[in-house]
Amino acid sequence: MADALAAFKRLLGKLDLQTVMGFGGYYMAGYYFSQAHMSKRNLYLYFVQALGLLGAGATIGLSGWLTAKAGHLRLTLYSYNSFFVLLESSAVFLSLQTLNPRLWSEEVLGELAGSVMGIYLLHPLLIYYWGKTPVWQLAASNSAWLPGLVILIFASSLAIVWLLRRSRFLARWLL
Repeated sequence: MADALAAFKRLLGKLDLQTVMGFGGYYMAGYYFSQAHMSKRNLYLYFVQALGLLGAGATIGLSGWLTAKAGHLRLTLYSYNSFFVLLESSAVFLSLQTLNPRLWSEEVLGELAGSVMGIYLLHPLLIYYWGKTPVWQLAASNSAWLPGLVILIFASSLAIVWLLRRSRFLARWLL
């Protein structure tokens, strides 16, 4: 019995439960929000949007304060599981859900939907490589530039995925 328990503990140690369970709250919130069907004039939506703006301000402001105090860039509050990021992502999800679907063409939505997984997989690599450039070093010295770096990573990830999807050979084997 002791050998079986030791083998189970070794197996459990090899599983990355953070990947599986770390975002469980986001999955449940996404399901809940997708079922909410809010209108643009819903008071609850305004409240969540206000919390999202408050979360964004807190993330930027507190990260700047932590960076100044530490003397180097502190990104703790930009973590996926940060409370402020949860507020921001909830506000963005609900806000996008209430947009008029006619504003987005089926082609644009299809392109974005088809690119999401590639962007998700590619963005850590781009963070690594962009992190070695002078542009990143300059912007990273001041946490107020972090939203710009987020846009840079998203745009460059989307551009690469868009180009990869246009290649017949690569799209077939990579995406």
